Amino acid sequence: MNAESVVQAWESTQRLGLSRPTGLSASQAATIIADWHFLRAKIDRLREALKPFAAHGDYIDKEFPDDHDDTMAGGHEESFMTLGDFRRARAAYEGGGK
Repeated sequence: MNAESVVQAWESTQRLGLSRPTGLSASQAATIIADWHFLRAKIDRLREALKPFAAHGDYIDKEFPDDHDDTMAGGHEESFMTLGDFRRARAAYEGGGK
């Protein structure tokens, strides 16, 4: 049983007036649900932060379609970004990190 199914089961049991999903203690269910909500919020924040880099990935492919992923695209000598970094950001954003 994954976290999302636990959350769905919990919400269903609450609507039915039951105390918790079958097979889990109340403590286990509460921990899983709290972790799921924490991680879901963190994913949402990270996706929002990734959004401008993903959008720049679209620009990169439009303006520099034949340039290699390792082509430097910005930053400075200690920390630089490549075209591939923007393309990977877009792929992660579009795929939800899959």
